[in-house]
Amino acid sequence: MKRISLYLSALVMLVMVNACHDPEYVLPTADRQGITSITALFTKGEYAEVEAAKLTVVDPDQSDFVIPIPWYFPEDSDNPTTDADLQTMRVKVELDNNCIISPAITILDLNQTNFFTFTDPQGNSRQISIRGERTHSNKCAVLAFTVNGDLVCIIDEENKTISIPTADDLSEATFEATLSPHATISPAPGTPMDMNEQPTVTVTADDGVTQAEYTLLKLVPPMVDNGIRPGSGVLKFEADLARMAGVTDAVTIHPTLAAMGRYVVVNLGDGSTPFYIDKNTGSKVGNIALGSAVPTGCVSSDEAGNLLIANFSESGTTFTIWKSGGIDEAPVKLLDYDNALNLTLGDYIQVVGNVNDNAYIIATTGGLYAQHFVRWKVTGGVVGPAEVIEINGVLQWNFRDNNTKVAQRTINPADGYFMGQYADGNDPFYFIDGTTNTVAGHLGPVADGVSWGKKNAICDSRVFNGNSYTVLFSMGYWPNWGLPGVLYLFDTSSTTYFNGAAINQATGLVGTFGMTDYETIPYAGDSRCCDIVMMPTKDGYYLDIYYVSNTHLSVGCIEFDCIDK
Repeated sequence: MKRISLYLSALVMLVMVNACHDPEYVLPTADRQGITSITALFTKGEYAEVEAAKLTVVDPDQSDFVIPIPWYFPEDSDNPTTDADLQTMRVKVELDNNCIISPAITILDLNQTNFFTFTDPQGNSRQISIRGERTHSNKCAVLAFTVNGDLVCIIDEENKTISIPTADDLSEATFEATLSPHATISPAPGTPMDMNEQPTVTVTADDGVTQAEYTLLKLVPPMVDNGIRPGSGVLKFEADLARMAGVTDAVTIHPTLAAMGRYVVVNLGDGSTPFYIDKNTGSKVGNIALGSAVPTGCVSSDEAGNLLIANFSESGTTFTIWKSGGIDEAPVKLLDYDNALNLTLGDYIQVVGNVNDNAYIIATTGGLYAQHFVRWKVTGGVVGPAEVIEINGVLQWNFRDNNTKVAQRTINPADGYFMGQYADGNDPFYFIDGTTNTVAGHLGPVADGVSWGKKNAICDSRVFNGNSYTVLFSMGYWPNWGLPGVLYLFDTSSTTYFNGAAINQATGLVGTFGMTDYETIPYAGDSRCCDIVMMPTKDGYYLDIYYVSNTHLSVGCIEFDCIDK
């Protein structure tokens, strides 16, 4: 896991890191003159041109370099790398300004020691060597831990404790754990343990050497007084959507997400069966039970973890939403709506509450004159009549490429809602008065000079630990031109700062995160879309933000917590 800065000062660095893809061109540095990093990429097979490993160089005087090639690739697979893989590795060296390596480095046999001459800006030369070595992982973290089948525990990675939130007798308890790829745990899962006495479990990394010991505590951890714990953001996973789903053409998909407990459901929107991935590792697990549902539109989830599946509905057809309580449970029809709006439905829906109890379902329209959303109130599990609501004070947002996602702030519509849109570089992010359905304030554009190439239109809003939060996905239309995707997390307990300030300079901005741009296949140059889902965990300790895009081709999760440490 990677620790993420949650403060605005990190934004510039994050954008720069995501924007630079060619390691052979770097900014000059004043304090060192040497090799900054060495990257090895596969040249054959399924992962041709995919980065295998990157060696970061700290000592500018270092002369012998060993690139640690992962023993398994991808890391969470059972596919071992081989000597044959190492025979034809493309190697890229990042140099400080005015440094030279000769002869030129291209494809190397990293099974061998390869020699070169390094020359610094003053003309001083020395021999260097580069080779590779297949290396077992040293990761040994507990990613998830459950006791007696369904008691979800709280992991404090920093202090290496696992809190079991119960006062029940645990003298003969058993556990299941999700670990770093290929790590093992002792005692073995399923072994009865007396967890009343603060026992320990030991995780051993795949290298057989690196270990971490966790203490099991019968404890309900205290929470911070309100909202998230500052500095708690952790990247749980990030993966290449195209490789995960076997996508060959990004334009043909319009991915959306749903959160269901330990799983994240991904719908490509092309009619194929949605699949689900493990929320702790990002690994694809399998396909959901689809039944008679038609997944040509989107998926979403309510706050109880129920899955909603919507078809894509042109005007004059029936818009349908199905619901399911689990990945293996066939969806059942929740509602039908005769779409006579001269607009489309199905690109995005948002749900607040529990559709089996009380909730609101919000479906955004699309089309030439789209300024509307359709809302259904659910009372006692019964869906009420549809309300068609026009938003006053916003531009028409057109079809899928420019479509928006309306996110209600709380389960009370009077608390307002959020939406954004692409507006030829203006790209505002709005707060809408929930009573008058009129713009009550806005932010934007992002003060980075490239808003013409981004869409600030997809958001989600949730209450977590007594505080309202809203996340905005600023999607880069052309990430290969240095326009990366960025997530902006806002504290929306107050919306007075929606006063025209730039999105990345707003008073309520809690933090930002720049995502990886995967280039397995060409980016989507048309019908570009993304999704973001923010979901508190059932125990109330974690807030997960899931994101996906068909331009960046990233699918990932950032996790925050409210544990008082």
